[in-house]
Amino acid sequence: CPLNGEWNVGVIDGYGQDNGYIFEWDLSLSAELINQECIIDSVWMVCPYATRVNDSTYLIVSPPDLPHDTLVPVYFALADSCGGFSDTTVNIWFGASTVTNVHETVLENDLPFIYNGQRFTDDVDDTLFSFISHLGCDSVMHFSLTVLRNDTTYFDTVVCNYTLPIEWHGQHFAEADTMELLLHTAYGTDSLVVLMLAVRRSDTIAVHAGFCHGQGFLWRDGVTYNDTADHPLCLSHNDGVCDHYQKLYLSIKADAYQAVIRVAPPMASLQNRHITLTDVSSSYRRRWYFLGTEDTNRVSHFDFPTEADSVPVQFFAADRYGCSDSTSTVVYIDRFALWAPNAFTPDETNNNIFRLWTNDVVEGTVRIYTRKGLLVTEFDLLDGAWDGMKGSVRCPQDSYVWMAEYVRKSEPRITHQEKGVVLLLR
Repeated sequence: CPLNGEWNVGVIDGYGQDNGYIFEWDLSLSAELINQECIIDSVWMVCPYATRVNDSTYLIVSPPDLPHDTLVPVYFALADSCGGFSDTTVNIWFGASTVTNVHETVLENDLPFIYNGQRFTDDVDDTLFSFISHLGCDSVMHFSLTVLRNDTTYFDTVVCNYTLPIEWHGQHFAEADTMELLLHTAYGTDSLVVLMLAVRRSDTIAVHAGFCHGQGFLWRDGVTYNDTADHPLCLSHNDGVCDHYQKLYLSIKADAYQAVIRVAPPMASLQNRHITLTDVSSSYRRRWYFLGTEDTNRVSHFDFPTEADSVPVQFFAADRYGCSDSTSTVVYIDRFALWAPNAFTPDETNNNIFRLWTNDVVEGTVRIYTRKGLLVTEFDLLDGAWDGMKGSVRCPQDSYVWMAEYVRKSEPRITHQEKGVVLLLR
């Protein structure tokens, strides 16, 4: 038969977000149901999501997917030592805690903003308010506040003097000035607009130019002028804003322009074939022609072809007045070569003598000196050599200076000198 008596049932929730409940109960039985000769030796409760703590306490933890405001059936039973058994079922309603997000927007002019008794003077990202519902459950509110700011906008405006006066938001300007205007945005915030007006004046600017006699001067208006008495006007712009005029004043260039170039080295050689061409005149435009190449740089370069005997160079240039001139030159190559080794080993089978080789010498002498300037030996440049001896004495390992005097086939009346250093290794 069902149990009777007085029941005290409560659900206690310490904090809404943990989703946990402690269910406490006690039982008072009427005397008519209790056999004085028997004792109650078993009491139990069956409830979904319940875990037994002791005979009178069960922990009920609802799952995350349990709907809010849920009826949960709880089954109670007891048995005595005489075999008696009684039970009943009670439906318990569980009220859930709530979490609410509240966002408010306020104008900067309406600050401070009061909400739920709390005063706010600026943007708030997340302020936590806690409440207790009429059922005793926790209720949490997350509050955020957005403040719409006032702003100031500056306009820098440049106008021409012949466009004055101008009108701006009902205000008239006849000269450069600064004006402030208080407006309101669509949100209701203040918007301070500041206009800073600058006035440009239209001017006539003098342009001085020169030209070469008989050539004239081509101006920006597309006309070529030859008379210095002409002073034409040309419409232009001032910084791309205002119109102004340029007035032309011409003069004839007195000195004729002359194109001048420098070639370095003046003659190529087998050891140095790199030639540098430099425009040393006061040219404004120029053009080089050499080896099928066209160049407009002030400094140009080329490597002399080993198979060629000469390279013609043409140069055309003009100054800033348009006066032009041209010049030309021919670069030759000196194919003479005098070669000497920088080291030799007298005690070895190979490379055991020091001699010079040449392709354009008819006669010559080579002298060997110590580093202190003492003469060691001398030999004929064409068919002689040094074997590392000074007479019958072996020279020690060291650096020695050689000096050659010779006459070339192409210059039979000139005696040339050349020197170098050779290392004797033992």
